[in-house]
Amino acid sequence: MNRGPMRDPFSRRGEREARREAALAAVVGIDAIKHDTSGHVVIATAPTDGELVCPDWLNAIGQEVWHGLVADITTAGVILRKVDSHAVAMAAYNLGAIKDLSVEEDRILTSRATPKAKAKAKYTISQRTRQHQQTIEKWLEKIGATPISRARMGIRQAAAKDLGPIARLLQKKQELARGA
Repeated sequence: MNRGPMRDPFSRRGEREARREAALAAVVGIDAIKHDTSGHVVIATAPTDGELVCPDWLNAIGQEVWHGLVADITTAGVILRKVDSHAVAMAAYNLGAIKDLSVEEDRILTSRATPKAKAKAKYTISQRTRQHQQTIEKWLEKIGATPISRARMGIRQAAAKDLGPIARLLQKKQELARGA
């Protein structure tokens, strides 16, 4: 029976809502229950299953794309769990495959092949690229990497904040860990 944002935390209503939120946090395992600017409850859960890990089966180009996708998606406000790493990996694999196909197309077009062979190779590459693009669209939609999927999830784009000193240290540590 929340009638809007809580005005006074020491009122009867405020105390009742605080008790209810504390009980919910104890039952569900929620670290913090916060309210956004409009008064809606924002539930922040701790990642209980560890950090995202890039799957071993992903090739080098895919791993590079995977790290970029994870950074972009988390910057957009999507909460990713360890279980999401394979979904992100599938999108990264297909993006890497398109990158490989574009390199292959450039190689074929600069080769000394006959015009007929070039046209046939270009047609085959365009078909494979189209298939990968369709697959990418589906995976990006599922992992929240598109504006429409984030809107369906109810994720609002937060205003950019300056990083504090601890956040900058953690970010630098993550960057060094990726580079090692």
